[in-house]
Amino acid sequence: MKKRKVYYSFHDIPSVRGSNPVYPYAYSYGESHGWHFSETEIKHILIAMFTLAFAFSIIFISKGLDILSAVGMGFLGIVSSFLLHELGHKFTAQRFGMWAEFRAYPMGLLTVIIFMLISISTGFPIIFAAPGAVYIMGPAGRREIGIVSIAGPSVNFLIALISFPLFLIFYESGIGSLFGMICLINSLLAVFNLIPFGPLDGRKVIEWNALIWAALLIPSLILLVAVENMVYLI
Repeated sequence: MKKRKVYYSFHDIPSVRGSNPVYPYAYSYGESHGWHFSETEIKHILIAMFTLAFAFSIIFISKGLDILSAVGMGFLGIVSSFLLHELGHKFTAQRFGMWAEFRAYPMGLLTVIIFMLISISTGFPIIFAAPGAVYIMGPAGRREIGIVSIAGPSVNFLIALISFPLFLIFYESGIGSLFGMICLINSLLAVFNLIPFGPLDGRKVIEWNALIWAALLIPSLILLVAVENMVYLI
């Protein structure tokens, strides 16, 4: 019998990309193989990042920021909030030996643009930063799903926690506004994703451990209220 070739990224398996099944191939579950990205996943990540960066940049430009600064802040906002959040989910799932890849979806990308237009027309700086999600597959119990789910908001909280004192130190300077924006976006995403409703991370976390859910939600909410009352977003 032909020995199976093992793949560690699901969409690199030939049977997934073609119409005919190729049985000598398999995906290896149940053990960690490090961090892996498929070509398909990288394309989806880039599409989502550029869509969000475009939306953020346009909002900043509409507030009077020059193009170079707007693009720079747009990408910093995306990397510090959306990208690292999703990678937190992905790498944690892969640590448990599961297949985990990001996929953008058209409705999510469209919603980003719609919220951008609403923000420009109303003058209220808000953006819907959910153009896709990390999908996982493999044997996992409530504990593993809970840990994978809390990884994303935990990344956002840690970034906000680091950014907040830097915002206070450089409060009256341009870099202070940058740290304030990073803190605000990440604390907001942490709180939003911890809502125990529907497909949000909070529902899966609270089903696993309500105390851990509260232990992350409460400080995230305190940080959000604190920075929201202090920061002036361009």
